[in-house]
Amino acid sequence: MGIGVSIAMITFFLVLCLSAIWWIFKTGYKLKM
Repeated sequence: MGIGVSIAMITFFLVLCLSAIWWIFKTGYKLKM
């Protein structure tokens, strides 16, 4: 695997994690309201 592929996979993984955290925070905030 090339270094570009590794960077792309890491970036994709980070975006996925941030999206999941943001979604959980958003839904949790809605449930609290």
